[in-house]
Amino acid sequence: MPMFEFSPKSDYIEQVKYNSDTGQLTVYFKRGKKTVYNYSQVPVEVFAQLKVASSAGQFFRENIRDKYKGSQSWQPSPKKNQLKKNQLKKN
Repeated sequence: MPMFEFSPKSDYIEQVKYNSDTGQLTVYFKRGKKTVYNYSQVPVEVFAQLKVASSAGQFFRENIRDKYKGSQSWQPSPKKNQLKKNQLKKN
């Protein structure tokens, strides 16, 4: 299962994970109680555009939030020291 993740330089989003087999995009938000949402059937092109967007939060709001089915998850927030900012990692 190819899983990709990155931490954008953002005040809004802490981390993004993407499963290229299923098209599931998982977004960890910084605000509130570190809310996590899963979005289904997100094309890999949308994930790639999110990764290079000058504003990840704005791109998310305009191109993902209301366009793909999302559900809230109660996963723990990722630890910042496990990730290098703005680096794509493949597990």
